[in-house]
Amino acid sequence: AEQSDDITVLVVQYHGGSHNSDDRQFEMIIVNEISEIDRFQSQFAEFAAEQGIPATTMQKVQVVFEDLLANIIFYAYDDEAEHEIEISMNSNGEQLKITVVDDGLPFNPLEAEKPDTTLDLQDREIGGLGIYLVLNLMEEVTYERRGERNVITLTKKID
Repeated sequence: AEQSDDITVLVVQYHGGSHNSDDRQFEMIIVNEISEIDRFQSQFAEFAAEQGIPATTMQKVQVVFEDLLANIIFYAYDDEAEHEIEISMNSNGEQLKITVVDDGLPFNPLEAEKPDTTLDLQDREIGGLGIYLVLNLMEEVTYERRGERNVITLTKKID
């Protein structure tokens, strides 16, 4: 039979994505209100459970976020405006890579003075223990200032 209509051919070739298909992603934006820490912790706990992240790793990450987010919320902004804090992480089953981005005042926590943990509690200055805790619970912590934004990247081996 003769052709009765136009003929169209579509060819698709998939070359694969640039990311590892075994990676699992988590992204969340919170605002600079202390109540947002609980909302984040709840969402992270769900992600951790879905990914089979052990409770010991999840608890360490939650302790780190409790301090890190509280510091950003309380100290990063010099105005009363609402600001967004972006949190993203991926898990490849062996480690979590976490990134926290805020538009607060420039602050490199890695340059903060280290607390003298050899002193008795009553002899220590207030502050600095949170960052010390973050550095000791994570395998790697980096900081950079990108334009008007603080970017903290943390790596945690999954127990």
